[in-house]
Amino acid sequence: MTDKLDHLQRAPLDADKTHKRLDAWCHEMRMSHLFHQDAAATFGKRGRYLSVGTLIISTVVGTAIFASLAASPATGWKVAAGVLTGMVAVLSALQALLKYPELAARHRQASLALSQLVHRVDIELTKQSPSVDTLETVQDDWHKINIDTPDISQRARDRITKQVDRQIESQERKERAEG
Repeated sequence: MTDKLDHLQRAPLDADKTHKRLDAWCHEMRMSHLFHQDAAATFGKRGRYLSVGTLIISTVVGTAIFASLAASPATGWKVAAGVLTGMVAVLSALQALLKYPELAARHRQASLALSQLVHRVDIELTKQSPSVDTLETVQDDWHKINIDTPDISQRARDRITKQVDRQIESQERKERAEG
């Protein structure tokens, strides 16, 4: 029974439909690659800002406390040091909670995996007639990548899509002007 089902599932596909499907998938993968590349940069930057902010404030607090050992500071300085110490605690907690560096690394990993998959699909698109096995493999690999990747906000998707659309429009205008 499985041989019959296997045979039905492996029926030859129309080469044009296969190419169109792969081409559409490739476009979606490229966009997803750009989304994750942008997210990796964004979260990496946020992580650095949070780390630098925490470092600066903790350095100021440490210096203030060390300086206060020599003399008894005014009440205002003690309150300021206390507030800054609280800020350091909040920023440190945010670092632990948000995990920006880890999130950036996961987005970078997704971007790289998608880039490799796009390259494979580009190669398949140069072939006369990609097989059903190829479609299944690409679909399975793409699914595996998507399972392991963090989400992308709709706002980020919209922003990147607009940028890509503007680039395409600009390229088309340039080609029309040259041709």
